[in-house]
Amino acid sequence: MTERLCRACGEWHDLGQPWPRVCVDHFKGRTNARSALPRPMVISDTLDGLQSMVSGERFDSKADLRRHYRANGVIEVGNETITPRDNDDIATAPIEAEVARAFDQLS
Repeated sequence: MTERLCRACGEWHDLGQPWPRVCVDHFKGRTNARSALPRPMVISDTLDGLQSMVSGERFDSKADLRRHYRANGVIEVGNETITPRDNDDIATAPIEAEVARAFDQLS
């Protein structure tokens, strides 16, 4: 039998039994003012030597890496919605001919 001391009434309650309604309301009032998370979520700026796709240079900060990308005209893609490309202007005949030629070489 495991028991826990209740701060609402000062008595010990068996954890195998339902918690008394008066005591549950006490803890509910206390937790509403807090976050449900055990600690705040923090996104760190530090990295472990991330390599730039532009120059191969290594960066220890996300801000420095993004600054480097902007200076080199690179667009960093994240969770943006990608708009579909209109495929009407792409000629498929040269692509199909090249694929057929490559297939013939492998056969």
